[in-house]
Amino acid sequence: MKKLNETRRRLRIVLASAALVFIGIGGSVYYGVGRVLEDSKQVAHTQEVIVKINQVHVELLSAMAGARAYMINGSVEQHKIYLLSSSMLQEYEKKLLDLVSDNPEQIKNVEALFSLIDARMKQLEYTVAGYEAGGIEGAKAAISPNSMETHRAIGDHIASMVNLEHRLLDIRIDATNESAFLLLLYAIAGIPVGLLMVGWVYFILNRELTRRTFAENETAKLNCELGSTVSALESKSSDLSAIGEFAGYLQSSESIEEVLKITKSLFDKVIPGAAVEVYLSKPSQNYLELKTQWGSVSDQSAQVIYPSECWCLRRGKDHYSTRSGGSPICKHIIRSGTDATVALCMSLSSTGGLLGIISIQGNEGLLQARHSILGLATEQLSVSINAMQLRETLKYHSTRDELTGLYNRRYLEEAFGQLHARSVRHGQPYSILMIDIDHFKKLNDSLGHAAGDAALKEIGGVLSTMRSEDIVCRFGGEELIIAMPETDANEAAVVAERIRQKIERLEIDFQGVSLPPLTVSIGIASFPKDGSDNHVIRRNADLALYRAKREGRNRTVQYEASTEMPPSE
Repeated sequence: MKKLNETRRRLRIVLASAALVFIGIGGSVYYGVGRVLEDSKQVAHTQEVIVKINQVHVELLSAMAGARAYMINGSVEQHKIYLLSSSMLQEYEKKLLDLVSDNPEQIKNVEALFSLIDARMKQLEYTVAGYEAGGIEGAKAAISPNSMETHRAIGDHIASMVNLEHRLLDIRIDATNESAFLLLLYAIAGIPVGLLMVGWVYFILNRELTRRTFAENETAKLNCELGSTVSALESKSSDLSAIGEFAGYLQSSESIEEVLKITKSLFDKVIPGAAVEVYLSKPSQNYLELKTQWGSVSDQSAQVIYPSECWCLRRGKDHYSTRSGGSPICKHIIRSGTDATVALCMSLSSTGGLLGIISIQGNEGLLQARHSILGLATEQLSVSINAMQLRETLKYHSTRDELTGLYNRRYLEEAFGQLHARSVRHGQPYSILMIDIDHFKKLNDSLGHAAGDAALKEIGGVLSTMRSEDIVCRFGGEELIIAMPETDANEAAVVAERIRQKIERLEIDFQGVSLPPLTVSIGIASFPKDGSDNHVIRRNADLALYRAKREGRNRTVQYEASTEMPPSE
C-alpha cells in the first residue's frame, strides 16, 4: 500500500511536471507563432508598399505615353488615358500615404515624390495645352527645359524609395526567420524532457503523447507554409524588379530590333529553354509576319500567319494549345511541328489595334508558373512597339513629300551632304539629276491645280522605281532632284534618258479626262567631273537644266563648263 501511494505520489509529481513542461512548450509555441504571423504581416505590408510605388510609376508613364500619343496623332482615346492616369495618381497618393503612415521617413519621401510628380504633370499639362493651341510646333515650344531633369528626379526618387522598402523587407524577413527558428527551438527543447517523463508514465500519458505529436506536425506544416510564403514574396519582388528594369531598357531603345533583343534577354531568364516566336502585324492588319525567333524553334515555323489561325486572336485572351487534348491547338502551332506539349500565345496590342503575338512553346508547369510575369512583360513590350511605330510614322511624315511620297527638301539637304562626304572619303563618283516638268504652269492654269497634283503623283510613281540607294526628292513645285551614289556622268545620262522616255509615254487619266502628254527637261552634273563641292555640283546640274529648257525642253543635258551660262533673273 505504501509503495502504491509512493508510486501515485511520483506519478502525480511526474504528471504535474509534465503538465508544467507542456504548458511551457505550448506557451512558447503560441508566442513563436504569434511572432511569425506578425513578422509575415510586416513582410506583406512592405511588399504592398513596393507594389504601390511601382503602380505610381507605371501610372505616371501611362499619363506621359497617353499625352505623347495624343500630341502625335490627336487620338481622343489617348487623351482620355492621359486624363485618367492623371486622376489615378491623386488616388495613389492617398493610398500610399496610408500604407507608409507608420514610417515617418517614407511619409516625407511620398510627399516629395508627389511634389515632383505634380511638377512633371504641370509640365505635361502645359505641353498638351501648347499642342491644343498650336499643334506639334506649339507643343515643342511649350516643352519645359526642366522636363527631363524632373523625369529623372522622379525615377531616382522612386528607386530610392523602393531600395528603402527592400532594406525594410530584408530586415523583416530576417525577423521572420529568427521567429521561425525560435519557434522550432521552443518545440525541440521540450522534446527530451517530455519523452523522459512519458517513459515513466507511458500508458497514462499515451493520449497526451499522441496530441503532442499532432501538434509538432502542425507546427512543421506551419513552418513549411511560412517558408513557401516568404519564397513567393521574394520571387514576386524579384519579378517586379526585373519588369521595372525591362521597362527602363525598352524606353531607352531606338528600334524594334533592339526592343526584341532586350525581350529575348528577359525571356531567357524567366523561361529558360523555351522556344519563342514573335509575329508583328502588317499595317493592313490582315496578317502577321515572323519578326524573330529563338530557343528550340522548328525550321518549319510559319513565316506568315492570319488572325483566324490563332485562338488567342480569335478569343481576345491568352491561349494554351495542348497536344494532349483539353484545348484546341492553333494552326500555326500545328504547322511548326515542334515536340513541345504546350504552347502559350499572348497578343501584343494597343488602343490603335493589333500589334502582333508572342508564341511560347515549352514546359507546361513553368509556363503556368511564369504566366503572370510574362503577361506584364507582354504589356510593356506592346507599349514599346506601339511607341516605336508612332515614332517611325512621325519620322516618315517629317521627311516625305505628302503629295508624291518622295523625300522632301529638308531630307535632301541632310542626305546630299552625307552623300558628298562619303563619296569624297571613298573616292567614288556620284551624279545629280535636276528635273523640271515642261510647261507645268500652263497645265495648272488650264486644268487646275488638282490636275497638276495628279501629274506630279504619276511622275513620283515613275521615280519611286529608282534604286534603293538613290535619293529621289521633290525640291519644290514641279522641280525634282535625284542624287545617285557611285554613278558617273555616262551612267547618269543613260538613267536620265530612260526617265525622260518613261514620263513622255505616261498616259494620265484625271477625272475621266486624259491629260496632255507630259515631258521633262533634265540637267546632269557629276562629282568629281563637274566640281569638287556639293553646292557647285547642284548649281551645275541646275545650269545644265537651264540649257535643256533653252534648247527646246524634253531632253537631257550634261553639264559642260564651256557652254553653260547662268539663267536670267
